Amino acid sequence: MNDTETLEICEMFRSISGESSQAGLPATFVRLSGCNLRCSWCDTSRAWEPGRRITRDRVLKLALSTGDHLVIVTGGEPLMQNGTIGLCADLVRAGKSVLLETNGSLDISVVPDGVHVIMDLKPPGSGEQDSMDMANLGRLKAGDELKIVISNRRDFDWSCALLEQHAPSADVQVLFSPVSGSMDPGRLADWLLESGRQARIQVQLHEILWPKGGDRRRILDVTEITE
Repeated sequence: MNDTETLEICEMFRSISGESSQAGLPATFVRLSGCNLRCSWCDTSRAWEPGRRITRDRVLKLALSTGDHLVIVTGGEPLMQNGTIGLCADLVRAGKSVLLETNGSLDISVVPDGVHVIMDLKPPGSGEQDSMDMANLGRLKAGDELKIVISNRRDFDWSCALLEQHAPSADVQVLFSPVSGSMDPGRLADWLLESGRQARIQVQLHEILWPKGGDRRRILDVTEITE
């Protein structure tokens, strides 16, 4: 069996979508293992570790079994795995609304039609600003979103300057997100208003709904997988 027919899974769960313009909707999450970046504020470092390899067909069936219209394929970095593209295409064919969350370092032109890309742009505070594939800004299409996690004023100013030089298409929504627990969302909102830039402030909704955790309804216990 080749690696397009299997996926290395960190976890699968149901929750409320907490990020992107789809925040607030029930969603099924497929979190893939492995990441090529090490952002300073990463809140999913568990996905850096090896996961369990599961057939793509089984992952698809589990994702479809929940009844959620929205499926979010995330990581880690999903585009590191060859099976990701096939899974996303399978989900689209099944009638699901599919979001692919990617860190912006790998070519997004391979993402199939019908999948909405939620792509990060990493400012200096992440420690990974030099890892970005800036050509991806021109590859974003209508319905895609560009998410920028902000930790301080330098990050915000850097991001605004870069967007002036490499502006994505007008039908790509730009989201500014404060680093949870360290960046005051109100201060970020003030900077956005002062800048005159038309973008969206996006906070992590699941952190508000479940500040003590417990935001995941587990679909699959990967520790029990033996295949």
